[in-house]
Amino acid sequence: MPLSKGDIVLVPFPFSDLSQTKLRPAVILWVDSQGQDVTVCFISSRNIDQISPEEVALIPEDPEFSETGLKVASKIRVTKIVTIDRKLLQRRLG
Repeated sequence: MPLSKGDIVLVPFPFSDLSQTKLRPAVILWVDSQGQDVTVCFISSRNIDQISPEEVALIPEDPEFSETGLKVASKIRVTKIVTIDRKLLQRRLG
């Protein structure tokens, strides 16, 4: 699957203690030149009414929201970034 910065994908995102992962949407921030690693930023639909300075809202009223592939209002959590092997990506949402 070809990937570009800004694509939204489903990835098994690790918990901070690395004890397990949970399948989550994430936005691609970087793809390495050989296409093996990707850096992604976690997207959450929890507490969307509380946006902090390090979060970016993704809301259905935005004309480009339909391109995200997300079903509900969400926020990009800039403090939750991880670099993972491209093989871990489940699929592209938008």
